[in-house]
Amino acid sequence: MRKLRRAVLRNEANRLSHYGQNGKSIAIFRSLWADYKELKRHKAAEAAENGLLAQIKAIRKKKAAKRL
Repeated sequence: MRKLRRAVLRNEANRLSHYGQNGKSIAIFRSLWADYKELKRHKAAEAAENGLLAQIKAIRKKKAAKRL
């Protein structure tokens, strides 16, 4: 995984080489930004899922309370 990421960064840096020395920095920043966005998306999905699970539990508790 690490080697693959390094290769991708190298390819991206080479692609951005017309920016000069900043190409590698730009490639690293874009990679980190993509990771950050993906992590944020996962956290948002997890929060939504936890919210739905909490709603389901609340509904089950209400149904159980009605049965008593």
